[in-house]
Amino acid sequence: MLKRSSLDPTNVPLNVLHVITTIEFGGAEKALLTLVKAQVKRGLAVSVIGLKGNPELREFLIQSGAKYISSVSNRPFILQVLEVRKRVGDFDILHCHLPRAEILGAIARRATKLVITKHNSESFYPSGWLLLSRAMSYFVAKRSYRIICISNAVKNFLEEISEIPKNSDKVKVVHYGIDAQFNAERTFSLKDTLTIGTISRLVSQKNLEFLIDIVLEFKSLKRKIKCLILGDGPDKEKLQDKIDRCGLEDDISILPKSPNINQFLSQLDVFVLASKYEGFGMVLLEAMHSQIPIVSSNVSAIPEVLGEDHPGLAQLGNVHDFVSKILNLAKPQFSTSTVELQNKRLHEFTVNSYESRIFDLYGIGNRN
Repeated sequence: MLKRSSLDPTNVPLNVLHVITTIEFGGAEKALLTLVKAQVKRGLAVSVIGLKGNPELREFLIQSGAKYISSVSNRPFILQVLEVRKRVGDFDILHCHLPRAEILGAIARRATKLVITKHNSESFYPSGWLLLSRAMSYFVAKRSYRIICISNAVKNFLEEISEIPKNSDKVKVVHYGIDAQFNAERTFSLKDTLTIGTISRLVSQKNLEFLIDIVLEFKSLKRKIKCLILGDGPDKEKLQDKIDRCGLEDDISILPKSPNINQFLSQLDVFVLASKYEGFGMVLLEAMHSQIPIVSSNVSAIPEVLGEDHPGLAQLGNVHDFVSKILNLAKPQFSTSTVELQNKRLHEFTVNSYESRIFDLYGIGNRN
């Protein structure tokens, strides 16, 4: 593989290597898949490395026209560094996503431009010492050509905890994008049983036990409700145990991860995101795309995505506020008006805008 800079740039495509911690069905990973598809469509030569875990998105990446480098996955970290360092000279851009990939890229980059994307409103090393986390993040930042934050909320958070430099020209905000061609228009009607649901990793951040509280409140109001949770994660057993203890096994179902998001979303009357914080919330774009009214915590990047005036923004952890807004948005007239509002909002998050902003930040005309 030849670097674009070594030959006539009109004849050789820009070579981009994306490195990400996992390529499982998560928000950051699906955003990367969206970006890769758009970059291949532009004419870039794109390769992807997933460092660990089950390569659930591998075939989707290959189908998009990208090359997936499997020889690096699930190896000891030092061997991964050495392998990437051997390969990186063939690429114009080394674009790393999530902390493990970021630190690997900062060590392995050699003379290749390092671009990192910050996907989470979390410290670099959330389970470790703050000073160590800050030192690791600054090491990566210093060796990076660009630092892309997926929302202003992520940028502001990381600046506040001193993990990225403040007021730096290398730090830019680029929102995720999605294909803005909407699914078929939905017709809303009152139903005897209301179906709500979410798509999520089963972790504390997502506040999924709160969905159990919502269902309990509906039952206390003598309202029929079904709650579907699509996802997997370390809190699955704990969550299922609480569901069973509350006698809600017929009312709440945890479903395995699936690439068929549209089929899952088509079952819902209202999409609910109860998270304690979100770096962006790719699932919000997916629910908007599928014409589902959304009720969500009014925290971090969520109002940045939905808009400050979205009628489904609810106070974090307030059961009565969530239930009130779910019941309101389940009414046909409010479902329709909310989806119309979401459709207008979705036009601000197109895949073309997402890819073009990142392409511009690669600095093709500036190879210093």
